[in-house]
Amino acid sequence: MSDVIFSSKLTPSVDKARYQKYFAIPVSYIKVIMTFSEKPELNHFERAVLSLLLSRYYTTQELSERLLLKKDLVDLILNDLQNKEFIDINNKVTAKGEDVLKNVYKELRTEDCYLFFDHNRECLLSSYCNSNDIVFVQGKRYADAYSFVLDKDAFKEEIPYKLIKTYDIKKRFNDDIATIAKRDIFKKLGNSDLVNVKIIEIDDHLYHFVSSVETSADFRGTKWSVKNPITLENDEGLYDYFYNKSTNESVKELILGVMNYRISQQDDKEISKMYAKIKKNLFNNPVEPRHEDFILPLIYVIKVLKESKDKNYEVRVHRNEIVKDAMVNLGDLYEKVLYNAALASPHRAEYDCLGKDIKDNQIKLKGFAATVGFDVSENGEKLLIVNKKSIQRIIRDPNKAQLGECISWNLVLSTKDSNFYMFKLAKKYPNFINLMYQFKRDYRDESKHSTNVSDVSPKLFIDILFDILEFAFGYKVKPKVLNELINFENTICDYSFTEEVLRAELGNKIFNSSSKECTELKFNLLSMYDAYATESCKYLTYAYSILDELIRKIVITIQNKFKLGYKDINSLFNSNEELRQFLIDNKFNVNADEKIGNNVLDSLDFIGVEQNIEKGFKDGFSSAVLRVKLLALIDMMKQNPKVCEEFTSYGLEDLFVITSSLSYIQKHQQVHDFNSNHAKIIISGIIRLVDFMVNKSEIIKWN
Repeated sequence: MSDVIFSSKLTPSVDKARYQKYFAIPVSYIKVIMTFSEKPELNHFERAVLSLLLSRYYTTQELSERLLLKKDLVDLILNDLQNKEFIDINNKVTAKGEDVLKNVYKELRTEDCYLFFDHNRECLLSSYCNSNDIVFVQGKRYADAYSFVLDKDAFKEEIPYKLIKTYDIKKRFNDDIATIAKRDIFKKLGNSDLVNVKIIEIDDHLYHFVSSVETSADFRGTKWSVKNPITLENDEGLYDYFYNKSTNESVKELILGVMNYRISQQDDKEISKMYAKIKKNLFNNPVEPRHEDFILPLIYVIKVLKESKDKNYEVRVHRNEIVKDAMVNLGDLYEKVLYNAALASPHRAEYDCLGKDIKDNQIKLKGFAATVGFDVSENGEKLLIVNKKSIQRIIRDPNKAQLGECISWNLVLSTKDSNFYMFKLAKKYPNFINLMYQFKRDYRDESKHSTNVSDVSPKLFIDILFDILEFAFGYKVKPKVLNELINFENTICDYSFTEEVLRAELGNKIFNSSSKECTELKFNLLSMYDAYATESCKYLTYAYSILDELIRKIVITIQNKFKLGYKDINSLFNSNEELRQFLIDNKFNVNADEKIGNNVLDSLDFIGVEQNIEKGFKDGFSSAVLRVKLLALIDMMKQNPKVCEEFTSYGLEDLFVITSSLSYIQKHQQVHDFNSNHAKIIISGIIRLVDFMVNKSEIIKWN
């Protein structure tokens, strides 16, 4: 029976029980003595002066001339060398000074150190270990596991752990361990002061150092880490061993146990069912435990795209917000897949070709891309902006990985291995890097989007992702299973923000304008259109507000342009029927009965509102209701025929149908049931009216 070692800092949490698994690393206890030189440091100037003085005596002036240094600086250097006892008061080099130049150091210090040799990976577990943090507790054996006891002041807790053994430890001992320990100490310390390492003791007794694998997950992905059992900090070496190198069944079992908790977290039976289907059936091979962190983000992408398919909106109504979320999460999935593809390479740590200069790196990476077979445009180059530190950063913390860094890292690795999956990817998608820039810029970035109104299917980006999974990991997707999850046969409007639809419908001027009115109108239009897209009756509130303001703007503009005053509407029209005939004669549609159940004539009844119309002409229609403003507009049309032509020539024959329909619905408070036919008439009419005012009208120039 071996001893169990765990840090006194280790405090298992009950809350973490579902996503924290313990394991034991088989280790040997090593005691070493390390010898360090207390070597004095010389800068270049001190070394130059001391070297010259070693050969013969030089005056301060001579040193200044030979070294091209100012005399004051030479005096300062000489003074420092005297204080360090490398030269005497006569500037003669002392024995101590000679030893420094000859790299002979007489002052040494020693340090005792306790180390642990990791038999799994055949390397040191840690360079240093504070023995005050180590507690030895005899392990207990249960069926297929051990346990250790955590003894605190307030409680005792027995914690089970998995024993992970990769081979017969007894076959590898003393000499091999001593050699490897010395190698690792020199390598990890990287300290030029280290002179010697002497192994004092290697305990033949086998210990098991307890640590944990922890994971957290949500729909956007999974994060998991392996803790160093001494420091309890994330250990990249252990993480790499578990994630990529281990073939031991116990290790696989451990990882599987850690990753499986995620399904139990989900109460949604549909998600659990989809998870199992993707893991076991979507690809030619079941998804390995180390790749299970791809599944949940993929579920989210598929789920929201499927939901967008289920929404049966009208032709121009894009399922924008749903698909936007899918594309953003698809971007996270790209980063995860590309990151892990690079991590799986045996050359993952070889990126010395990258330096600090980003522009220089960009040129190199573009050359690498061309060698692989990618065609990189000027925009595509914008993704290849990395340096050595940025790659090191994402290796240390996968959660900081960005799309450009992941692609750049994979390009560097392609130079190390001609069989790297990137060559297959380039052969099928030579414009991959350019597509990824388009994806990041147009589809994924929520603040910068330039999608056209024409539908663009996300199928291409899904296909590329599945090809990467196949080329890099061997997961070939089964189309039949994918179609069962979501049918991509029909085009899905992807990432078309409501604003983008309106931008295409109305033109860019309204959105680029600095006009306060245009800005307010823009937000009201977005709110109205979004409510319509989600089949909410709230669209009526925004629609009425927009229409009321548009008509006010129209009548004020026409009044000022043609300098029109109020003419008694009773003298212009003897009856409502005469007003109706006037509209018909000027090609306006006034028959709305079959569409809404109301008619324009009822909405435009001018009997009894003459004074309000006249008042509106005088005060800029500041308090006039929609009906009064519409009657004022007809008053102007009667006075100047050009006003009528302005509307009907641009396809606004339904102007009064739109306004009366909206007024009718508001008046009768039919706001509890969404009627798609009524909504379409009103929404499309308002959009055409805004388009007319902003981009087409010769009379009304908003911008």
